[in-house]
Amino acid sequence: MSFALSTKDTEAIYFLSLGTDGIDGNSSAAGAIVGPFTISDKEKEKEAEKTLAENNTNFFFKKYGGELITGYTGTNLMDIGVICLVVDKD
Repeated sequence: MSFALSTKDTEAIYFLSLGTDGIDGNSSAAGAIVGPFTISDKEKEKEAEKTLAENNTNFFFKKYGGELITGYTGTNLMDIGVICLVVDKD
């Protein structure tokens, strides 16, 4: 969520974060994906800041989208983070 808030005015950057075990903390989500669609208005920005402060960002992703559900995989190797920059070659 911190990444989404810090890049909310950038249209060409996406971030995926997930745990290989298929769960993150006490939620059933493996993680989330964020991009320009994540914080698209002031209401979402305010709720994003609130859920981040409360350490409950899964509530936001479940409500507005971005939550990744894979199911428990049984392989707890690591967390994965991927940043994607969209570059216009024109």
